[in-house]
Amino acid sequence: MNGESAGWEVLYQREYPRLLRALLAIGGDEGAAEDAVQEAFVRGYKQGLGSLERPGAWLLVVATRILFRDRRRRLTTIAVETLPGRRDEMSQALGKLRAAQAARQLVRGAMRS
Repeated sequence: MNGESAGWEVLYQREYPRLLRALLAIGGDEGAAEDAVQEAFVRGYKQGLGSLERPGAWLLVVATRILFRDRRRRLTTIAVETLPGRRDEMSQALGKLRAAQAARQLVRGAMRS
């Protein structure tokens, strides 16, 4: 195991639990927190341990950004999927119009009798 790999292992052992607790406190979703922390470690590894001045702080910032980005994406997807389409709005409007016309016809029919 080379020096940088050993350094990452020590960093991972020290920072992973702390980062996970912090992101769980921020987001309340353990699965999302784990995913964000793991992705932050992958990005940090690609960046290189030597280039990170304060790796723990860097990982926290990156993991938090990932967590918020993923939450926005999830909320946007949910919001878009639950919005009624224009066709649904038109169908509702036409249904209300037909109900009003039917009510008028019933009233006119009752008045003629």
